[in-house]
Amino acid sequence: MPNNTAEPTPVEIAHAKMWLMDNIRVRIGVRLAQLRENAGETQEQTAAATGYSRSTIANIEAGTQQIGLQAALALADHFRVPMDYLLCRVVPPGGPLVGKFLEDRDVLALVGFWESLNDSDRQAVVRLLRIPGLP
Repeated sequence: MPNNTAEPTPVEIAHAKMWLMDNIRVRIGVRLAQLRENAGETQEQTAAATGYSRSTIANIEAGTQQIGLQAALALADHFRVPMDYLLCRVVPPGGPLVGKFLEDRDVLALVGFWESLNDSDRQAVVRLLRIPGLP
């Protein structure tokens, strides 16, 4: 019977890291393609807007090229999304981001409005809207 409590070998660790990197590259590629398509852009348009070649964009989308820091910054800025979102990062509990990523401009406007209110005005809005579970 094999011992399942043994530490993984260096080769097993290297293989696991390679699989994880390939999986992350593919997920980032899918995310980039979704952002680009949602923006109604071609790979050529995204490349021109960010200063990268169409082949670089295509390779990142295909998961065959690892995204570099400068490319990630340029793409996140271009699509106006946080780097964490572009890079498919799952924020750990208690991490800097709480809740979910907001894309809808109306929802963002509502959040901005809510944040601009003082405590008294927030209570009045809650009473007016009769939102259950809020003080």
